[in-house]
Amino acid sequence: MHNDSRLVQETRSLIDSVRQSRSTARFVRGGVAGRSEESRDPSTRPDRSRVSVDEAVERSSVDTVDGSVEITVADDRMSASASFYPPRGFGRPIEPSAVHERLAMCGVTSGVSSEVIDAAIETCNLERSTLHAIEVAFGEEPVDAVPEHVELVERRPADGGTDSGEADRDGAGDEPARIDHRSRSSLVLVREGDIIARIVPAVEGRPGATVHGEQIANATTRMPVLAAGENTVADGNDILAGLSGLLKVEHSVISVSPTLLLRTGVDFATGNIDFNGDVLLSDRIADGFTLRCSGTLHAATTIDAFAVECGGLVCSQGVIGRTAEPTVVRGDAKMRFVQNARLDVGGTLRVSHSALKAHLTAHDRIEFGARSTIIGCTIRASAGATVFDLGAPGAAVSEVYLGIDFEVDERLAEIRDQTLDLSKRLRDVKLATRHDPTNVDLPQIESEIAVTIAALADEASDLVAHLDREEDAELVVHGTVHAGTYVEICHRSYLVERTMKRCGFRIDRARGAVVVEPLSETGRGR
Repeated sequence: MHNDSRLVQETRSLIDSVRQSRSTARFVRGGVAGRSEESRDPSTRPDRSRVSVDEAVERSSVDTVDGSVEITVADDRMSASASFYPPRGFGRPIEPSAVHERLAMCGVTSGVSSEVIDAAIETCNLERSTLHAIEVAFGEEPVDAVPEHVELVERRPADGGTDSGEADRDGAGDEPARIDHRSRSSLVLVREGDIIARIVPAVEGRPGATVHGEQIANATTRMPVLAAGENTVADGNDILAGLSGLLKVEHSVISVSPTLLLRTGVDFATGNIDFNGDVLLSDRIADGFTLRCSGTLHAATTIDAFAVECGGLVCSQGVIGRTAEPTVVRGDAKMRFVQNARLDVGGTLRVSHSALKAHLTAHDRIEFGARSTIIGCTIRASAGATVFDLGAPGAAVSEVYLGIDFEVDERLAEIRDQTLDLSKRLRDVKLATRHDPTNVDLPQIESEIAVTIAALADEASDLVAHLDREEDAELVVHGTVHAGTYVEICHRSYLVERTMKRCGFRIDRARGAVVVEPLSETGRGR
């Protein structure tokens, strides 16, 4: 009993001592600035043995857990991640060696990043925060070997802008422009000197490895085998187009064709055609589409002429006009028939069968075949024309103009229209000047108009001398020319008043007029 009382007394004394030491310890941890004079006195300092006892009691009363790490290896063994758990209470912090040991236990021996591990440990220990799934080891992917090969340079097909170059605004000033899908093309057209392909050097392969140190064999990439073909030029590692044309890849050969084959005609599949070379047209031109080429257009079907421009034209059928816009041929043109079309030919126009309500211009000659018929047409040829039947009974009459330089004629017509417009404007300015004589700008404008009209008159005077280009131009009729036909050669006119057969029209220089002669007497043959 006595012992129990003593135990209680000693225990209470110990508790009081612990409480006193804890209070003193808290005061000391408050800092040097908070220390009192008594705390500096050695006699008032706490007993170190009692502090140790206090820490032991505190440690026993707090949940103490050491820091730890868990390792997870990916299924493909190409990475390993670690989750870091901070210490609690007076637990020991995570050490880098512990992480490396855990990785080794999981078989991770390759691609370990010590920098990532050290940074994660520092954050976890100091901030006492848990970090989940931090990748700390990385596998190395194999690098496939690639042989040297030729690779096409990516090119966009021809693309256009807005319809007729204008926005379909419908009254709204900020409406976006309407895209004309007719201007889009699936064809890849190149110009001479364009880079169309490159030689790509070989890439050496390299094996990879998992985080377990297992080697992963590399493969060899199979590349399409391409070779430079016709109309290509090698320039170092670049392959250039040797001429302008259509880029083609057939049977693993890259080539540039100066000829464009349009098997299905011109439609939304091809878009509008603008080709620097010859074109082979096997089908029709769809409504509203255009075809332009610098070479010869070879058409195996009837051309619906919406907007056709070419260097030369060979048409096995004919041309039917769909708009007032002319079909322009810079060289010679040859066809079976023309209907409701406007043709402007820079060379010789040859029509084998017929022309109906057409407007035909040739800067050289126009030649119609045997048994051909011309009805209701306007024919203009600088060097002359040869026809068979010109007109028909009861049909619309035709007009023939020969021997004129039509470029000069068109410019003179343009000068005439410009002069008329300026003359009207001059009258308006003069009238305004009479009503407001103080306006100093009006006399200046009047003077500028007068100078411009005089310059146009001088130009017209010079051009007139070159208007009559071929005074030897003749109209040769191998069949019949019907009454009502109008013939003009170098501005000398002749109206056919009665139907005639096998005759020729020419200028009699002595008389200065157009005369008609039988073919047999002029020596002209078929």
